[in-house]
Amino acid sequence: MMLLARTVLLFAVVPDPGIEAAHRSRCERSVVPSPRQTGCSIKTSEKLQQWIEFQKQLAKEAAAFRPTEGRGPPPLILYGDSITEALRGTAIGQVTDRTEGIQQVLGSAFPGWRMPTVLAISADETQHLLWRLNRSAGGELSDAMCNDERLAISLLIGTNNLGNAKHSVADAHAGMMAVARDLLQRTRGKLLVNALLPRSQKLGDAAPSWRKKAFVSLMPSVRRVNALVNSSVRELATEFPGRVRVVDCGHIFQPAQADGSQSWGATRGKAEVNISLMPDALHPNLLGTRLWTACVGHALAPWLPKLSL
Repeated sequence: MMLLARTVLLFAVVPDPGIEAAHRSRCERSVVPSPRQTGCSIKTSEKLQQWIEFQKQLAKEAAAFRPTEGRGPPPLILYGDSITEALRGTAIGQVTDRTEGIQQVLGSAFPGWRMPTVLAISADETQHLLWRLNRSAGGELSDAMCNDERLAISLLIGTNNLGNAKHSVADAHAGMMAVARDLLQRTRGKLLVNALLPRSQKLGDAAPSWRKKAFVSLMPSVRRVNALVNSSVRELATEFPGRVRVVDCGHIFQPAQADGSQSWGATRGKAEVNISLMPDALHPNLLGTRLWTACVGHALAPWLPKLSL
């Protein structure tokens, strides 16, 4: 009985994984455009410089965008964070083991569209993308993009508001909708809003040493955000008819159930994600990326006939 009591006590004092980063929710607001900042959303000045240089590169690519002028496949832009940036084969502009080879998906992932422009930075949150889109700040939304009625945009952002910044469900949702509204108000094309994909997260430094590799599920928050996003996009669709829809590709990454091979025992939070497709319970691998982009491509396809005229 004494041993049992000690065990219960040990689990009772495990810190909430959000405590370490709780100040982040007050450091950068999800709806206020902001670049990455050391001490808030990036750890070192070296990493910040890497982000700044890569963001400048994306701004140059945005400035180089040319409209199709009614001819050829319509253009497609992919905005987001690390999940989307992996389609470039990089993370903040650098090839890593996680991203190597994934860029090969891009050439065939979206049939009918022009080769997509990928404007995404690993670990970015909604406020960072809002800053990047701002004409006088990041400059990743050019006049040519705004004026092209044939342009389609796929947006996947917000998971890091929950997982990194520890923003509330309401704040993460508000940030996602702020980005969506900004894109709809400033452009003339179509917008596909991606619901958040499944996610679990390591307890890390907030946990005792014997639990540092344990995972905690973020799925309750993910589901709540996605429910709000679905409702908000329906409202946006009445305000911007024919120009916006939502896609939820999360079902792809649900855990396999057939043989129990995806069970993680004490790290059961990770069991809410199929690790054969998302090995770190966050980033799709090569196969997972193929399946995800196929899902996005299917959601974009109904716009092709109208856009291609």
